[in-house]
Amino acid sequence: MSAPHEVATDLLEQASRVVVLTGAGMSAESGVADVALVVGTSSLVYPAANLPAVVSGRGGRVIEINPDETPLSPSVDLYWSARAGEALPRLAEALAGA
Repeated sequence: MSAPHEVATDLLEQASRVVVLTGAGMSAESGVADVALVVGTSSLVYPAANLPAVVSGRGGRVIEINPDETPLSPSVDLYWSARAGEALPRLAEALAGA
Protein backbone atom coordinates (compact mmCIF):
# COMPACT_ATOMS: atom_id res chain seq x y z
CA MET A 1 0.00 0.00 0.00
CA SER A 2 1.27 3.47 -0.91
CA ALA A 3 2.04 6.12 1.68
CA PRO A 4 -0.61 8.86 2.02
CA HIS A 5 1.62 11.55 0.55
CA GLU A 6 2.20 9.38 -2.54
CA VAL A 7 -1.53 8.80 -3.06
CA ALA A 8 -2.27 12.50 -2.51
CA THR A 9 0.45 13.44 -4.98
CA ASP A 10 -1.03 11.11 -7.59
CA LEU A 11 -4.50 12.57 -7.12
CA LEU A 12 -3.24 16.15 -7.33
CA GLU A 13 -1.14 15.41 -10.42
CA GLN A 14 -4.27 14.12 -12.18
CA ALA A 15 -6.10 17.39 -11.52
CA SER A 16 -6.41 19.62 -14.55
CA ARG A 17 -7.66 22.57 -12.50
CA VAL A 18 -6.61 23.60 -9.01
CA VAL A 19 -8.57 26.32 -7.23
CA VAL A 20 -7.60 27.92 -3.93
CA LEU A 21 -10.78 28.69 -2.01
CA THR A 22 -10.91 31.55 0.45
CA GLY A 23 -13.58 33.96 1.60
CA ALA A 24 -16.60 34.91 -0.47
CA GLY A 25 -15.59 33.04 -3.64
CA MET A 26 -15.59 29.65 -1.95
CA SER A 27 -18.94 28.29 -3.05
CA ALA A 28 -18.81 29.79 -6.54
CA GLU A 29 -15.39 28.39 -7.39
CA SER A 30 -15.64 24.97 -5.72
CA GLY A 31 -17.59 23.51 -8.62
CA VAL A 32 -14.63 23.81 -10.97
CA ALA A 33 -12.00 22.08 -8.82
CA ASP A 34 -10.87 18.55 -9.69
CA VAL A 35 -9.52 17.90 -6.18
CA ALA A 36 -10.56 19.26 -2.80
CA LEU A 37 -7.78 19.24 -0.22
CA VAL A 38 -9.48 19.54 3.17
CA VAL A 39 -6.93 20.30 5.88
CA GLY A 40 -7.33 20.60 9.64
CA THR A 41 -11.04 21.30 9.89
CA SER A 42 -13.96 19.75 11.72
CA SER A 43 -15.96 19.71 8.45
CA LEU A 44 -18.96 20.98 10.40
CA VAL A 45 -19.08 24.71 9.61
CA TYR A 46 -21.19 25.67 6.59
CA PRO A 47 -20.98 26.75 3.83
CA ALA A 48 -17.36 25.53 3.74
CA ALA A 49 -18.35 22.06 4.97
CA ASN A 50 -20.38 21.57 1.79
CA LEU A 51 -17.49 22.24 -0.60
CA PRO A 52 -16.09 18.67 -0.63
CA ALA A 53 -19.56 17.37 -1.55
CA VAL A 54 -19.74 19.87 -4.42
CA VAL A 55 -16.38 18.73 -5.76
CA SER A 56 -17.09 15.00 -5.39
CA GLY A 57 -20.61 15.45 -6.76
CA ARG A 58 -19.19 16.55 -10.08
CA GLY A 59 -16.66 13.71 -10.19
CA GLY A 60 -13.77 15.38 -8.37
CA ARG A 61 -11.64 13.76 -5.69
CA VAL A 62 -11.46 14.70 -2.00
CA ILE A 63 -8.37 14.40 0.20
CA GLU A 64 -8.72 15.03 3.93
CA ILE A 65 -5.71 15.72 6.15
CA ASN A 66 -6.61 15.74 9.82
CA PRO A 67 -5.25 14.02 12.94
CA ASP A 68 -8.78 12.99 13.91
CA GLU A 69 -11.53 11.59 11.74
CA THR A 70 -14.44 13.94 11.00
CA PRO A 71 -17.96 13.39 9.66
CA LEU A 72 -16.41 13.83 6.20
CA SER A 73 -13.77 11.11 6.61
CA PRO A 74 -15.83 8.06 5.52
CA SER A 75 -16.71 9.67 2.20
CA VAL A 76 -13.31 11.00 1.06
CA ASP A 77 -11.05 9.41 -1.54
CA LEU A 78 -8.09 9.63 0.82
CA TYR A 79 -8.08 10.20 4.57
CA TRP A 80 -4.59 11.03 5.81
CA SER A 81 -4.33 10.89 9.59
CA ALA A 82 -1.76 13.60 10.28
CA ARG A 83 -1.37 17.16 11.47
CA ALA A 84 -1.25 19.81 8.77
CA GLY A 85 2.24 20.88 9.84
CA GLU A 86 3.51 17.35 9.22
CA ALA A 87 1.51 16.39 6.13
CA LEU A 88 1.66 19.54 4.02
CA PRO A 89 5.48 19.77 3.91
CA ARG A 90 5.64 16.08 2.90
CA LEU A 91 3.01 16.64 0.23
CA ALA A 92 4.80 19.76 -1.08
CA GLU A 93 8.09 17.87 -1.19
CA ALA A 94 6.48 14.97 -3.05
CA LEU A 95 4.84 17.33 -5.56
CA ALA A 96 8.11 19.21 -6.11
CA GLY A 97 9.90 15.95 -6.84
CA ALA A 98 7.22 14.70 -9.21
